[in-house]
Parts: sequence; C-alpha cells; structure tokens
Amino acid sequence: MEVHVEVVSTGDAALGAWEIDLDLRDVDIYNHWNMRDLDHGWYGSEDWNGRLDPGENAVAGFQAETDDRVELPGSVSCTAVV
Repeated sequence: MEVHVEVVSTGDAALGAWEIDLDLRDVDIYNHWNMRDLDHGWYGSEDWNGRLDPGENAVAGFQAETDDRVELPGSVSCTAVV
C-alpha cells in the first residue's frame, strides 16, 4: 500500500518543523519519502520542508505492508515544533 501524508500549518505562527506519529498497529512501513525516521513510529520533517508558514503544507508519504483487515485512520497525531 502507498499512503500520501499532508501536514498543514493551521495556526497563526510559522512552524519550524513537524513530527507525525505513524506507529500504527499491523502496519510495517518499509519505505518513506520527504520525512525522516525518528524511531518508534515517529517521522519528522526534512531540513528543506519543515518550515511552514500559516496555510502552507508539506507532502510526504510511505509504503507499507499491512494485514488485509487493517483500516488506516483518516488522521494521525502531529506535533508542531515552533
């Protein structure tokens, strides 16, 4: 399976970087792009796509193997680093 991830700055201040929690049950990520592996299912922005002004977005993605019964959530935890 291939998943595209969009991180959007919805606040009033610019973000310096971002991190997302992709520690999903029964999902084995074997390839990712436009984000760094921070360990334990957390991924973070690259140096070139971390700064987001209000309204801007960054797009990343991953490929994973899953159990056929897995339903991916519509959204996941995201942490802004100001």
